[in-house]
Amino acid sequence: MINLGVAVPFLGTFGAAPLPDRVAASLRLEEQEGLRLAAKVRIVLLAVAFVWLGHDLFHVGWAAVFNLAAVGAVLASGLAEFAILKRHRHPRGIAMAFALLDSVILGVVLALPNPWLEGTIPITVTLKGGLVLWFVFLLALRTFALDPLLLMWSGICAVLGWSIPLAVAFLDPDIRIGVPSMSGSIVANSVEAFRNLAFVHIGHWYSEALVLLLVAAALTAAVERSRRLALTRASAERRQANLARYFSPRVVERLARSDQPFGGDRRQEVAVLFADIKGFTTLSERLAPEEVMHLLRGFHARMESIVFAHGGTLDKFIGDALLVTFGVPDPASDDAVRALACARAMLAEVERWNDERARSGQDVIGIGIGLHYGPVVMGDIGSERSMAFTVVGDTVNTASRLQGITRELDCGIVASESFMTRAREAAGDLSVVDAFRSVGPRNLRGRSAPIDIWCG
Repeated sequence: MINLGVAVPFLGTFGAAPLPDRVAASLRLEEQEGLRLAAKVRIVLLAVAFVWLGHDLFHVGWAAVFNLAAVGAVLASGLAEFAILKRHRHPRGIAMAFALLDSVILGVVLALPNPWLEGTIPITVTLKGGLVLWFVFLLALRTFALDPLLLMWSGICAVLGWSIPLAVAFLDPDIRIGVPSMSGSIVANSVEAFRNLAFVHIGHWYSEALVLLLVAAALTAAVERSRRLALTRASAERRQANLARYFSPRVVERLARSDQPFGGDRRQEVAVLFADIKGFTTLSERLAPEEVMHLLRGFHARMESIVFAHGGTLDKFIGDALLVTFGVPDPASDDAVRALACARAMLAEVERWNDERARSGQDVIGIGIGLHYGPVVMGDIGSERSMAFTVVGDTVNTASRLQGITRELDCGIVASESFMTRAREAAGDLSVVDAFRSVGPRNLRGRSAPIDIWCG
């Protein structure tokens, strides 16, 4: 028979610890995909069954109505299960109840005589005719739920359902249940027992019941493996999503593919962008702590999206500031060009945000950005309990100092000569620096020698 019932998924397997919310949600999505596939399969199979039985109706006559009614009963059970599960808060119990109901319906259908059939087919024919395969079919449909406990329960229910025809045979005084005679030829006795319509070989029934349980166990193992694969995939997606909060998509892809992505400390040249909100300390004094937090979240979210859009790596947030690198973990020829485009996009985004803030009566903000290009050392810092990947070196400090003098020079971006040289070389076009003017050499705090800077 064909079952249209939908087994609703559950989270956790055989008493396992509760899954993290994100993993559970991902697994639930996988289970829902399986249920949708199960529904499609059941609809197709039911359609085939009805077409086939409808064809028999023209040739067999009213005797085929019994088969149609049997399919209809299982279909009605499935529709009822689907309707109840959509509103019920404990789907596993409902699914298990309907698994039992489906097996009972199938067992009763196999045990009942067809009232429209001329003559009566002995129940022993049902037990010897391989109709146990219908219970295997029900088990296969339950695998789409990705619920190992439900599947094992369905195997037990299948054995109970297959017991119904045996019980009917047991109650018939004209039928004997046992084992063939052990005297004489065993083969001949077994053949004679199979041909005898008044005899049921209980050993065959035990074997079929055992096969049902073994099939259920095998399918359970397959479902358990599918769940582990789904969990592995969900965990990988979660780790990649966490990485995406800090790194550009191409860096995330690099990290996701490798167990040791950076290979220890490494020295290389990168473009460093350092940005923060001008006058943030003064602004914070006028705002409530909740308003400060709201401001920082809005600022970080906007800047983060721009950084990733330009292929940068967000090294860290430092209060109202952020440190961004271009060329980590792998350098590219256009690192400085992308850093410059990112800086300009940041200023443009802050202007758009200020328009929104002004309309809502909030204070407008300004940001300063420092750009520098040079060597850094990148690697893990911290301890075994708390570790972070970052870049260190004079290049980072210089970018921070350049950002600091944007207030003094009254400009949005201050870049070093080394950065501008690299940007011009990479772009092959002087127009990339048209909006900048040379300020000449300046002494920066913490540096012994002045450096040439540009303001834009």
